[in-house]
Amino acid sequence: MSDNRFENAPIQVVEQVNNIISKYSEFKHLLDANIIILMDLKKRVSGGKIVLGRAKKANDIEKCIYTDPDGVTQSIDFILSFDKNVFDVIDENDRERVIRHELSHCSVNEKGNFIVVPHEITDFYSEIEFNRTDPQWLDRVSTIADSIYDEQ
Repeated sequence: MSDNRFENAPIQVVEQVNNIISKYSEFKHLLDANIIILMDLKKRVSGGKIVLGRAKKANDIEKCIYTDPDGVTQSIDFILSFDKNVFDVIDENDRERVIRHELSHCSVNEKGNFIVVPHEITDFYSEIEFNRTDPQWLDRVSTIADSIYDEQ
């Protein structure tokens, strides 16, 4: 097994992220953002819970060193990472929920600079509305994540 923690996301995940950005007006500020998407190969825990995804603003070093899978050096604005073991087994709707949640962290301040915003509550108000038909989705996905890592 590799010591690498991350790998590039498969094209299907990249396309799903791009489709979500294009589809929903609350993400229109990300249409011109350069976002790399990675799969986290190892379990990450925060506050006693498995981390399903993470959004990070690229720092100055990361902005300069990213080379895309085609070998082209890219300047990046955000890095999204998703737990690969969990993403491989949850359904398309739950993947969309996790992606939307992480994209909700990616914002622009009043000066037009990209920033990462914390939760408004334990989630985002827009995500509560989006998930109103399945408010327990996070509990279900967290249970799946726990079962994956309990088996390892």
